[in-house]
Amino acid sequence: MEKKIAVLEKAMEIHPFSEDLWLLFLETSRKRDAVPTLISKWEKCLKYNPRSYKLWKEYLSFRKGEFSLFTESSLRKEYIRAIQTYWAANNLKASISCRYLESMAFLSLIINTKVSVVYLET
Repeated sequence: MEKKIAVLEKAMEIHPFSEDLWLLFLETSRKRDAVPTLISKWEKCLKYNPRSYKLWKEYLSFRKGEFSLFTESSLRKEYIRAIQTYWAANNLKASISCRYLESMAFLSLIINTKVSVVYLET
């Protein structure tokens, strides 16, 4: 496992924006590292990839799944941070666009509700 993590770390130096590489690295690290170390690795991952819906979703899933981290207030704070960072990184505005619709889907996953989108023909 140590060798695998070392290889993944080298690969991430070359490809720091690869979502799949980060997820493999974090999944492998989870088998070895303590929770505080994993949080630091997630923070680094999200620093490089603030525009990644996939990584934010997995990060929030990680936070929900770690009993030692789970408090309602801390989880709510992480959700708010995820939304704010994701929206800011993607330069989202109040206009209806593909990015806006993607972010609404992201928001709906976070709060476990459905977002209805009505398409109007002009």
